[in-house]
Formats: sequence, C-alpha cells, structure tokens
Amino acid sequence: MSDPGAPCEVHVLVPRLSGGEVLVQEGTIGQPALPVVRLPGEAGERPGSIFDGVRSSTGFDGLLGIQAVEVDGRWRTTLALVEAEAAEVAPAGYAWAPADAVLAATRSEPVRAALERSLAAAANPAGEGSAPWYVPGWRARTAAWMGDRLAARGRSMTEEPRVVHAGPVSVVLRAETATGPVFHKASVRHFAQEATILEALGRGTPDWVPEVLAVDPSVGSLMAPMGGRELADDPPETWDRGLRRLAELQVAWAGRTPELLAAGAPARGLRALAARLEAMEGVFDALVRLEPDAWPAWRDLAAVLGERILSLDASLIPETLVHGDFHPGNVQVDGEEVRVFDWSDGAISHPFVDLAVFLRHLPTPRERRQMVDAYLEPWSASYERAELEQAVADAPAVGAVYQVATYLALVPALDPRDRWQYQDAAPRWLRSALRPVEVAPSAST
Repeated sequence: MSDPGAPCEVHVLVPRLSGGEVLVQEGTIGQPALPVVRLPGEAGERPGSIFDGVRSSTGFDGLLGIQAVEVDGRWRTTLALVEAEAAEVAPAGYAWAPADAVLAATRSEPVRAALERSLAAAANPAGEGSAPWYVPGWRARTAAWMGDRLAARGRSMTEEPRVVHAGPVSVVLRAETATGPVFHKASVRHFAQEATILEALGRGTPDWVPEVLAVDPSVGSLMAPMGGRELADDPPETWDRGLRRLAELQVAWAGRTPELLAAGAPARGLRALAARLEAMEGVFDALVRLEPDAWPAWRDLAAVLGERILSLDASLIPETLVHGDFHPGNVQVDGEEVRVFDWSDGAISHPFVDLAVFLRHLPTPRERRQMVDAYLEPWSASYERAELEQAVADAPAVGAVYQVATYLALVPALDPRDRWQYQDAAPRWLRSALRPVEVAPSAST
C-alpha cells in the first residue's frame, strides 16, 4: 500500500468581478477566511485531482490556476492556493469581504504570500507577463473558439470545458462531445509557438505526437485524447520506450530545420549557449547563496563547461528537434502506441541535450545506462558507437546548462503569481551542470 502522505490543504480565492472583495466562508466576516478544502494526500500528486476535490467540496466550477505553496519530499502538494474565475453573486454559504481584510487575517505565511501575489496580479490582469487564463472572460472566449473549431469538424461540446491541469506555464481544458472528450492547451505567451510546432509535428510524424484538431498561437491547441496512461505511471525499467521514441522523432526531423523554423521553433545552437556562459555568473552567485560550499572560481568552472559544450557541438550528430523538458510524465503509452507531448520548450539544438532532464529521474548509473542504450539505438545506424558515447559523456552537463538558459528566459516571462515557483530553477540546474549525473560505462565499448 502506497504512503498517502500528509493531507492536502487548499485555500480557494474567488475575486469579486466588480473588484476589491473576495469570497469568504459565511460567518467569518469578523475574522474573514478564504474557503478551505482538506483533501487526502494522494490528491496532491496532480493539479487535476486538487481541482476535482475543490469542485466536489465547494461546487465552484471556474477554477483556473494553482500555487503549490508547500510540497512534501515526494513533490506532492500539501498546501495550495487555487484561484477561480471572478464572480459577482456569492453562492449560498459564502459572502464577500474586503480583500485587504482577508489578507490581514490570513495566518499562514505561505498562503498569505500567495494571496498577496494573486491580488496584486489580479489588479492588473492584462499586465506584462500575465497568463491569458487569468484575464477575465478567458474561459468563455476559449470555449467559443473550441466550439467554432469543433463545429467545422461536425462536432459540438455537450458541456462547458473545465480546467483539468494547471501550472505556471500552461493550463489544459477538457470538454465533452458526443464522440468523446477533447483537450485544449493554453500556454503563456513565451511559449505561444508550441501550437504551431505541434501542428508541424502532427503533419510530419502524426503517430508519435498528439492528434491535433486545431491550433492558433494566440489561443492554443485543440487535441484529441491520446488514451492510455503516462509513462511515469509504469515501472522505471520500462521507461526506455520513451527515450527510444524521442530519438526516433529526432532522427526523423534531422535535416528538416527549415520546417521547424517555419513552425516557430527557436534555434538554440550550442555555440550560442557557450557564448552565454559569461552572463551566467550571476546564476553561480545565486547557487553559492543557496548552497554555500567550497566552489572553485566561476571563471574556472565556466571554462570547463565551455569545453563540454564545444565538445558536444563538434560531434557529427546534427542539430534537430529538441523537446526541452523530456521526462516520463511527458510520454503517453497505450499498448504499443508511444506519443510524446508537451512541446512548450520545443526548439532546434543538439538532440542529446534532452538526456539531462530524463536521466535525473533515475537513481543509479546502471539504470541510466539502460535508458541511454535505448536512446542510442535509432542513432546507431548512422553513427559510430564511439562518437555516440562521447556525446553521452558531454550531454548531462551540457543539457543542464541548456536548462539554465531556458529558465533565465522563462521566469521573467511568467505571470507574476508564478515566477517565485521557478526562482531557484536556474541555480539548481547550474549545480546539475557542475555535478552532472553519472552514467555507467557501455558494455559495448
């Protein structure tokens, strides 16, 4: 029996449409408190489970986003603030109270900080970096777009779409139709190109990515359900299926850079990454503050990382499609079908940088070797084993530096509510570059 973990306590923010007030539990006006829902520990494993629990407990349907303000050692949310669409009429059992009074009465410091961020961002919903789903009327506008695109295919929704997943960079809506569900993914503006990248991948390699029904970079992607389950839910020894599929995708898209560029995929070559090392000294300073240690001088460390990057760049393996955040939770399996989804970070670079994220999900060098061997299979028909193994040796460190660059660009582009959730991402990835994961030697070398 799995450990259920600590309960998940969820505070729910419903702003008043006319402004200045938020929904509180009736009878708490003297000491106004946000509605609170306490869920079993398992609910904290996925935002969708938290949303389902809040809906069933409160009847609130327009849930939009979540700030996971506390997590346990297994990355399950134990304390969260969920934000819902603004309303004007208080449901039975609830009342409106001044937002400032609720903020002052909130005893939990993490919840108070999250509430303060949300209230400040809500005061300027169209401000720089604002996530589109927090702009009033977003769900209705998106539902209308979904309805129009489905009508063009002779389908219609049988109920209003609802959010089933939310994170700092995207939300996913699910809508029912007479022939089964459809899903809509909306991303922050920084990742608007995901829609057109996915559309291109759907044309070129349709069996290996989600089926795309409609796209609009200003709105998002409408997709058919994939079926099956996430690879992360299977035993780790079976995860090689995901890496093999990724390599097959990358091999298939090698030499097709113009198509990827036309779809909006950014070019993120390794020489440009090496040129950014000097500017990462501030990230190193943040790492030293987070983890005081006997770190060597940054100039020496940057020189070593630069050599790694240029070594991988010098390999014969060409630039091609890169996923950018490839891990077992971004692979869907259904029988023999294996599809890779969540292309927010899709780009053009050295393909082996994708190993860095995936390999950190495996605890031992031997298990990482099993995965690497599967990844190398599609490449082995065209490249010598020694060439591939040298690229594998460089990839964990270089891929981690690639992630540092990703977060340096991403965090300032996030909604102000959510930037804090990734504020330590760049320095922690730099640590991974300086102390990369080990991969056991190949039995074939």
